[in-house]
Amino acid sequence: MQYNYKKLFVFSFLSIISAIYTEDKASADLPASRFSEIYSEAGYFSEVDNFAGLLTAKTGLDFNQIPNNHHLLPYLLTRVGADVRTILESTNGVFNDNFVFTGVGLDYLCPYVPGFRFTAQGGYSFDITKKYDRAGFDARLGFTSYHEFNSEKSGLFSEIYSEGFYIRRYKDKFGSLQLRGGHRSLTIETGRKYFEFSPLGTVNFSIDTQKIDYNRFVELGFGPRMTVKLLPNFSASLRPYYTWGWRWQHPTNEPYYEDFRLLFTAFYSF
Repeated sequence: MQYNYKKLFVFSFLSIISAIYTEDKASADLPASRFSEIYSEAGYFSEVDNFAGLLTAKTGLDFNQIPNNHHLLPYLLTRVGADVRTILESTNGVFNDNFVFTGVGLDYLCPYVPGFRFTAQGGYSFDITKKYDRAGFDARLGFTSYHEFNSEKSGLFSEIYSEGFYIRRYKDKFGSLQLRGGHRSLTIETGRKYFEFSPLGTVNFSIDTQKIDYNRFVELGFGPRMTVKLLPNFSASLRPYYTWGWRWQHPTNEPYYEDFRLLFTAFYSF
């Protein structure tokens, strides 16, 4: 069966725009609230002497009054990824994917598996550089999960983050698991402003189905994380850390590596 992806995308796009407009005009009649959010991350990686970043912007509806606390979130989104060396260097080397994706998405939060978010996204992606050609229909299907455990008495905490996705752009399935543990050594809270300094240790595990060496690794990392909240709906963090890694898929040019990284993240919702 052949699908006309362009017509499907346009129909989905206009449907969500119509729903958002309707919610804005008659919010009292809809069991939904409108949301918009921007997430960005940028990092420096000393192993390849490179800066890379990712920006994701969403706007949509949160149907949060479904019985039994189910949540459905249809939205429009744009995602941009880029790095400095791939864009500026004249060689054919590609250090990171440089792309723009725009499309529609649907997230589902199930009360029976708390902490999990199931995601389906479809749209169009194109390349920022001409070093490869992956433009066309794109889709992403999978899940993310986050769980946090705290000890208020000792200040110790742990975080577990995992994700699994099929991404059509790469024709690959990815999975990762991140274990983090730390101590809230310094916290300052004044009104709506908040600052936290935490030494943090991490263990990262990654796998894919195409058996590409740089997607299959185990990493150990250590360094402080500084988090600031200036507004109720804005937060940012800065994390300088050192990591030791092992690429367990062979053959590979560099099975063992060390890397200093500086990671910045920011989240804003409105």
